Amino acid sequence: LFGDSTFVAAGDNGTVLTSSDGITWTSRTSGTTNNLYGGAYYNYGGYRSILLVGSSGKTLYFTDNYTSLTAWAAPSMTTNLFGFVRGGSTWVYVGSSGTIYTAGDTSEDVTARTSGTTESLRRVFYVGE
Repeated sequence: LFGDSTFVAAGDNGTVLTSSDGITWTSRTSGTTNNLYGGAYYNYGGYRSILLVGSSGKTLYFTDNYTSLTAWAAPSMTTNLFGFVRGGSTWVYVGSSGTIYTAGDTSEDVTARTSGTTESLRRVFYVGE
């Protein structure tokens, strides 16, 4: 994953590494032992960040110039999350067993959606105007 001149690698047991050049890597404290499966860079309304998602609905985002991570938790998001995207003012998260959630900007604004499949969904994309 790359955004804002920062490479990010994420994986098992909450492992998160960052690099400015792809050669030298720095370990970051993620605050979780959950596996991290996906991530994305976004720039919306001047707010830039890198977000990561993982097992049991774990969602993390970078703060402090990509040096620390903060958890964002929605109580209703409990399944493994593999991908997400923001389109307009809506977040869409996808995961295991056909899971789809839509969300606004708060953890209370999360809705489970019916996907029509029990297969895991790995990625979701937004094609803007």
